[in-house]
Amino acid sequence: MKLVLFFSLFSYFSFSQNEKLPYPNIFKPINSLQYNIDTIDGNFIYKTKKGVVLKGGYNIRFVIQDDDYDKKIRRKDTLIDKNGNRIEFFQCGYENEPNKYRELNIIEQGSFNKGYKNGFWKTKYKNKLVKTMNYNQGLLIGRYRVYNVKGDVLYKTTLGAKGTGKYKDYYYETGVLKEVGSYKNGKKEGQWLYYDKNGKETRSEKYKNGILMNP
Repeated sequence: MKLVLFFSLFSYFSFSQNEKLPYPNIFKPINSLQYNIDTIDGNFIYKTKKGVVLKGGYNIRFVIQDDDYDKKIRRKDTLIDKNGNRIEFFQCGYENEPNKYRELNIIEQGSFNKGYKNGFWKTKYKNKLVKTMNYNQGLLIGRYRVYNVKGDVLYKTTLGAKGTGKYKDYYYETGVLKEVGSYKNGKKEGQWLYYDKNGKETRSEKYKNGILMNP
């Protein structure tokens, strides 16, 4: 009993002195308008609006600017650990600030290392898992999976350790193809095609070593 008490007190004082967070594997909430994306040699690096590179786990809520959206931005958000457990709620935004964001119902979750996506990332649409992918310092590698909202596999492939292969993404409710292209060495390469919700081609892009050649 005394031994247990000793270790409990030791752990408490060690935690207090080191000022460690009580939940080390937290995904910090952020929306897609709260960061910038720069390109370095065809690789995307994520930074805050003040130019600080992102690091650690993030829960990214995708939104678009909408000045006519009259709801309040004051809302509860959730801190989530890597096991998917809810940790606590807190308020985002200001009490009387109009909400100029329209939710796209898409959330990406994963970790950054020195501003680059790193490790396992997943995407949810309307709280349904629709995509899983893997990164090595911003380079897309390994297993890639896309699902519809019912959980059916729409596309699966493995880009391998070198990050080379075909990429496809879909509209998750209908299964209609949204974009298709190729990756080489973890970066976009060659022709990429994009489609609307009816399957009609909307634009074409050409990449070389991750750099857009025809903006």
